[in-house]
Amino acid sequence: MTIYMPIFQLYKIIHLFGIVFLSVWKFLIFIIASSLLFMKKTLSITVYNEPGVLTRISTLFSSRGFNIESIAVGPTEHNGISKIIIILPGDNQTIEQISKQLNKLVQVIEVKDITTRPCVERELMLVKVASSPKIRYEMINIVEIFRSKIVD
Repeated sequence: MTIYMPIFQLYKIIHLFGIVFLSVWKFLIFIIASSLLFMKKTLSITVYNEPGVLTRISTLFSSRGFNIESIAVGPTEHNGISKIIIILPGDNQTIEQISKQLNKLVQVIEVKDITTRPCVERELMLVKVASSPKIRYEMINIVEIFRSKIVD
């Protein structure tokens, strides 16, 4: 959980909800500690590209009661090998337990926790809009500003 807010807004929130802390610093430490406990972790799993591998991995998570927030799968530069990127909530002990369980699967080659590695994260949004030719020109200008693409 990332919080970007000026300190004066933090005071407003504290008074608004009636939360009384001895100091703002204790409140900030409380927020940081609670967010670190259940931080989103990113696992990179290298697997053999065989039918049913993704099913086995997702079954492992669901049978143990773990939640997957995001999952992406794609082939690597080597034939027959794929990379699975999974984002899930949990503490370090939970992630270690999941990694050990994943390493027991025959199809899994390697499991890495890449949470602390620098990366570029992007989200994709597809929006369908009906517009007149006059408004379309304005929308094209806005799309160019945000380096997006128009697909017709």
